[in-house]
Amino acid sequence: MRLLLLFLLSPLASLITPCTCRTATTTTTTLTSTALATAIVPSPCPPASSLGAARVRNRCPFPVHLWAVASDVAGPFPLAARTGRYAERFRSDPRSRGISLKIARGGAGALYNAEPHTLLGYNLQPGRRGAPWRVWYGLDDVYGHVFRGERLVLESEAEGCESLVWEDGAAPGGNQTLVCDGADRDLVLTLCA
Repeated sequence: MRLLLLFLLSPLASLITPCTCRTATTTTTTLTSTALATAIVPSPCPPASSLGAARVRNRCPFPVHLWAVASDVAGPFPLAARTGRYAERFRSDPRSRGISLKIARGGAGALYNAEPHTLLGYNLQPGRRGAPWRVWYGLDDVYGHVFRGERLVLESEAEGCESLVWEDGAAPGGNQTLVCDGADRDLVLTLCA
């Protein structure tokens, strides 16, 4: 995740798309794609219909809360034990330069009380010369290991893209940031897989 954060702060991060589109399945709210700052990126936004989504499935025997964080915070969205789901269409934020889905076992105030949470981070990058849009993605733990003893799997539905698997609910070491040319496909994080 540290590499993802370094990328988000690098000059390359200024290449992100100024599009925003979010769908929260817990509230069934959809915001349409909107150009926020066309001066930042000369390339047009891909149509919302051509973007995948970041999805989280809670298969754990306990409920969790999720916040979608960029330059603003949306949530908390409760994800019920074993059946909870969240999804948002990939989006970018020209101010924060990345999106974080933060997941905690604590109550609705967990994010603001410095409680441990797991972070799924992603960022969009336009392809060059007609190439597909890319998505950078990774996992990280903040303030501790929320899912110690549980298996976490983050996988892209795009062909040929790598997955991250945390067998014991904590980072196994090595690079936890990946990039994929499949921004048109979903990324799925399964908790307690």
